Amino acid sequence: MIGHRRFMQMIMVFFGVLVGAAASCQTIYLDEQDITTSLQSSFDKIYLAKYGLNYPHSKKTLSRCVKYNDTQCLNTHQKVLDGKSTILSLPSDAALNTTLDIIKKSCVSKDQNVANFTCYGGIMSLYFYSTAAQDKKIIERVKQYPREVRNILFNNDFFWYHNRQDNQMWINYLSIAEVDWKYETRRQTVVDLFLTTIENADNEAWVLR
Repeated sequence: MIGHRRFMQMIMVFFGVLVGAAASCQTIYLDEQDITTSLQSSFDKIYLAKYGLNYPHSKKTLSRCVKYNDTQCLNTHQKVLDGKSTILSLPSDAALNTTLDIIKKSCVSKDQNVANFTCYGGIMSLYFYSTAAQDKKIIERVKQYPREVRNILFNNDFFWYHNRQDNQMWINYLSIAEVDWKYETRRQTVVDLFLTTIENADNEAWVLR
């Protein structure tokens, strides 16, 4: 016969397992339900790192913001950090799939806020997906994108160029990519960027801060 204390211990363990399983299921459900919303909100924030007027683009500028308590500068900097943190906290492969879907839709949106903040922020976030498998997934989706989206991807300088596992794969693709290059030597400019490491590209890149 099982003693009372032992019986109570078994009940507590069983109850703990049930609670843990329920919490796990809820987390998975919430991730699937909210991942798009979380990413879109994060894209709007990290967009400011490239295009925000009040964003401190150097450590020196950030130091001045701190010294003089420039709230607009500090708040903008914090928004970017929050956006980056949220992106990195999500399941990487699932987040990438959703990101690629968001880019395709937002970059051709008639809503100017979506076409700017969400589209460009989404493209900027590609920096954080750099494994060989993720790189292949990105390039395959890029090949399927409308020409209009590829024009945005390659006619603007983004840090994700500098963080590719197989930059030669991208360089080979660029030689045949259907893009309306914004100037005659733009293709070569992008090739050079793919060949440049992030450290050599910009020592104060927002993605490293």
